[in-house]
Formats: sequence, structure tokens, C-alpha cells
Amino acid sequence: GTVERTTSGVRTWIRLLTQRGQQMIAEPIAPVVGSDFGDVAQKVDRAISDALRALAVHRECTNALLAGDYSRAMAVAKDGLKTHPTSSAINQCLLATLRATHASADSIVSVASAVIAVDSVNVVAWANIQDAYTQKGDATHALDAARTLHRLEPSNATLTTNLLNLLVAAEQFDSARALLE
Repeated sequence: GTVERTTSGVRTWIRLLTQRGQQMIAEPIAPVVGSDFGDVAQKVDRAISDALRALAVHRECTNALLAGDYSRAMAVAKDGLKTHPTSSAINQCLLATLRATHASADSIVSVASAVIAVDSVNVVAWANIQDAYTQKGDATHALDAARTLHRLEPSNATLTTNLLNLLVAAEQFDSARALLE
């Protein structure tokens, strides 16, 4: 995270990270603003404690998901969202559960959108949005999501190829050529 002085005091931007296997889970913390470092430190302490509780719910949800207990994973996630409604991590577990249970594309878009509302650089959420819009046959929104994915990971050859294919399918040949350059 970062801390910066402002004209009125201090502001922070923090992302709490945890790793499970090969997956990195981020729990962004809303910017904290205060008149001085002491004021901000107290607010950050409370925000981190809340984020740690959300990550514990995520862990419980993920354990149920990995055990194949989808109804338990869904219940844990929904219960956790009652107390942590903007938690990126809990919404990510809910999203994974929805994918595992072949939920509707609209449900997937709704939860993935909740993730990116608090974590706009979440590649997993953007990939789920693209897949869901593709499933719905909404090429415009799928292409928008593919563009965002490419912007987030420009060196990812798979994402670049995917974007290129979508641009060609949409007959956006100039954009496709520019992508190749």
C-alpha cells in the first residue's frame, strides 16, 4: 500500500494479500483519510482487522468449495457478505462456487461486477465477465472485458490471442492490426 500527505492530513491505499496454493487473493481496503498519522493508524488497524475476518470467511468458503460441498460454500459466502458486503475475497469465492455449479451468466456477471467494483484490476473477475457475456451471446460486452483483460496483462499471449479473435469476429480489423504491431 501507500501513504501520502494531503493538504488536510494523510491518506492510505492498501491491499491485503494472502496466498492459497498458487492463487493470490487480494482484499482491497478502502482509502483511509485522517488528520494525522495516529488518526489514520487507528482507522487502518480497524480496516485490516475487518479484512482479516473477511479473509477467514473466504478460507472457510474455499475449503467447502474444494471439498465439493457447494451448498456449504454458497451459504458461507452469502452469510459472510451480510457482514462484509464489499469483500472482494468473499465475492471471489461466491463467484467460484457459481462457476462450479454452472450458475446463470447473469448471476456470474453480477458477482464478478461486485468484485471489480472494489478491485478493478481483478483478472479473475474480468475473465468471468468475459466468459459470461460470451455465453450470453453479448459480443460487445465480451469484447470490452477482453480489452480490459489485455490492458491488465498485456504480455499474456493467451489474452492477446483471445482479444485478437474477438476483434476479428467483430470485424474491427484496424484494431486487430494495431494489436499485432
